[in-house]
Amino acid sequence: MSDYNISWFKLAVASAIIRSKPVNMSSKKYAEELRAAYLRSQTRLQEQYLMAPKQVAELKEIIEKLHCHQMEKTWDNIENHTSQLKITRDLVPFGTSELLKPSANQNEASFVENLYFIQSVITLQNLTKEFTCEETEKLLEAAGKSIRNISDIVYRNLMTVSENLLCQAAHNLNVLMDTFQWLQERPTFMREVCLLVDRIVEKLFHSTSHGLTNKYRRKQLLTKMLQQLARSKSLPLLLIILDSLIEHVENLCLLLNRSQATQQLVDANLYNNGYFLVVSMELIMKQWMEECPVSTETLQECQGRLDQAILLVKDSFPLVAHAFFRVSSLCEICIQNR
Repeated sequence: MSDYNISWFKLAVASAIIRSKPVNMSSKKYAEELRAAYLRSQTRLQEQYLMAPKQVAELKEIIEKLHCHQMEKTWDNIENHTSQLKITRDLVPFGTSELLKPSANQNEASFVENLYFIQSVITLQNLTKEFTCEETEKLLEAAGKSIRNISDIVYRNLMTVSENLLCQAAHNLNVLMDTFQWLQERPTFMREVCLLVDRIVEKLFHSTSHGLTNKYRRKQLLTKMLQQLARSKSLPLLLIILDSLIEHVENLCLLLNRSQATQQLVDANLYNNGYFLVVSMELIMKQWMEECPVSTETLQECQGRLDQAILLVKDSFPLVAHAFFRVSSLCEICIQNR
């Protein structure tokens, strides 16, 4: 910068100070106060910069304690970690009290540990760039194992976990995939996500030997989990959900069609399970009416598969055909609203 430009710059600064200074203060004193305020802000920034490596190290240590050492910790330790981590996103809209309280139920306690680990990973969203490739891979592997553990409990011991925790697990998985979008490109991680969705839909479609009340309650919980997962912005996750649901619709219609061709009695459970498939798909389509996250081409493909399945049952099972036609109509509305 030339001396001429420097002189003009000094003159502009002096003019700005004179114009903005309080009436009862001299220009010199006002300039000194501005300088002092600037130095204070620089000091704060420098302190934050120097503290950053320490904070990263502390968070890495938390990750190791939470999962890499088989999460050998007490519930007191969990609450200590909670006070250290500053969560900046709405991770637990269903309430944190249930997440942190001890549980006498071993399955629920294990579910909470894995759920808490996923939530802790999300808090690292602004710090993962400080990790080495090896540390990032460990984090990815640990997150995938947590999802597998949650999937196992949902599949084998669903009724031992509360509705709040199930919905929270679906919500946190959404936030995890929306935050770390590169996870969608990792086949090992996406296999765990796909397994979880397939297990939810499989349990939704297949009947159980438990009492009628428990069966309907179980299917209501699964429906709510699917509805929560369908709020994700992750396109691969949404496509997995759609494909799994429609595949089971196709299987149901095929089973009904074959039963008619062979003159066999239709199991009443097929109708009951089909009802929950319809409810799940209707809820998802209604969520997407105003702002659909999937493409028109994807919706048209889904609608085409639904229509082909409807053709298999429209003559012999008109009520079933009508129920799935409602879903197809909602799909058409989503297409028209785009």
